[in-house]
Amino acid sequence: VLRRVPASKFYIENEISLYRWINYQYSNYLIMSMSLYDISLLLTNEVFLLGNEPRFCNEKSVAKHKAVKNTEVKKALDNIGEAIEEYRDLRHHIIHRGKDPAMGFIDDLETFDFLQKAGEEFDIDYGTDNSTTELLMNPHIRNFLLRDERKKLRTKIEEKTDIYIDLINGLFNSLYPKYAFHTHRFNNLE
Repeated sequence: VLRRVPASKFYIENEISLYRWINYQYSNYLIMSMSLYDISLLLTNEVFLLGNEPRFCNEKSVAKHKAVKNTEVKKALDNIGEAIEEYRDLRHHIIHRGKDPAMGFIDDLETFDFLQKAGEEFDIDYGTDNSTTELLMNPHIRNFLLRDERKKLRTKIEEKTDIYIDLINGLFNSLYPKYAFHTHRFNNLE
């Protein structure tokens, strides 16, 4: 997702900045990561024929159900839950409070971008003796640094996604015997 960015025209037409676009993509990633556990519970509910309505599928009604709790499926669900736990509070702040996730140095670069643009618009001379500030007021330096930060964020997301894929495969593998049993049973009814 963060490998390619839209052309400058996109930002102008949609009145957003590259920083806002990156933040949106990262927020969406966090929300989708948290959904993995919920979707895993829904799948487990169906494979085990637990009969819970989707809106009532939660850890208590599915993962701790007597048919599931002592199985490899429960371990797989626990592993997925542990992998996404670090994003739980961030997700709640995004969804329920409309708060953007903190993005560290990317947020700082956005602040300098705003200051530079405001300075140009209002003819403000920041006249600083701080060489770091002067460097960060340069849009070319900021773009270079932003590319580097975007690459770090992309790498973090890709590494975490690889972990999720392995955990979901583990869930599928643990569900398969139960799924195969039901498939065989239903096929014999015909």
